[in-house]
Amino acid sequence: MVETLKQFLKDVEHINADDNIELDLGLDSLSKIELVVLIEKTFSLKLPEDFMSDIQTVGELVEKIKAVTTVDTGSGQVEKSGWKEILLMEPSEKELRIISPQKPLTELIPAFFIFVMLKCLFKLFFRLEVKGTGNIPLNKNFLIAPNHSSYLDGFAVILSLPFEYFRNIYSLGLSSYFQGFCRSRLARIAHVIPIDASSYLNKALQMSAYVLRNGRSLTVFPEGGRSFDGRLMEFKKGVGILAIEMGVTVVPVFIDGAFEVLPRGAKWPGFRKIRVIFGKPLSASDIDFRQKNENIDNYQYFADKLRERVRGLKPRGGKDEDENS
Repeated sequence: MVETLKQFLKDVEHINADDNIELDLGLDSLSKIELVVLIEKTFSLKLPEDFMSDIQTVGELVEKIKAVTTVDTGSGQVEKSGWKEILLMEPSEKELRIISPQKPLTELIPAFFIFVMLKCLFKLFFRLEVKGTGNIPLNKNFLIAPNHSSYLDGFAVILSLPFEYFRNIYSLGLSSYFQGFCRSRLARIAHVIPIDASSYLNKALQMSAYVLRNGRSLTVFPEGGRSFDGRLMEFKKGVGILAIEMGVTVVPVFIDGAFEVLPRGAKWPGFRKIRVIFGKPLSASDIDFRQKNENIDNYQYFADKLRERVRGLKPRGGKDEDENS
């Protein structure tokens, strides 16, 4: 197992049993996904999706692998898996049903009326203003990548689009919010793909890849969570992985005003204006990766360039996002 880790972490000379996987070895959530796939290939295992959730140190990792295999954990040389291979993993039959074609009468009609109703409410209470929809690609699928500072962000983006776009755009959400018949039905109508929290990042990337692979579009929040103060946070490289490996363009979006309407901790929204600004699409072919710092990979470099695009859409007079960098 140690040899497998050394192969995975080529820049780390010495690995000890008490090394913390995150603090000492520097593995983030995406790196853990790659490591799990490498372990599965090395020892011919099929590990649960939450395998890494309670592991803190190298020693704990070794012991947990010993518990599920009799293979010698001191050996094993297998080529490290690339993200393309990871993204090609097929969802389960249950997950496939979530994104199956809609039934016109039972889902499309309710979806249309809910869409129109919510759009009217956003126009009435938040004076929803939309700019740049002409930047959205026609006749091909894409990623929408907005900043994220409020629970209203997902609604604001989708309601800024014509219903024809909504029919083909999906988003991800924690399954805990969509349990039960009514909520699960609502998730299906609203094109929300529920993901279990224990395997969120891994499954989120694989389901996102499946959606894109089948000609649909997707809304993702590259910051990975809501901003605490409204300033733009760093972008995670997951959006770069999807854009590069799936070969899709990404539409940068800036949502202005949603933080002031409903920030973290607020119980009730304020009634202020929300503006949604769509920028020019960005694809991997638009970027010269030769200019990147050698300490970051292509995925993170793409995410950084996308963040610059999103930040450039922010109307003048707002907070300086660089204060949070």
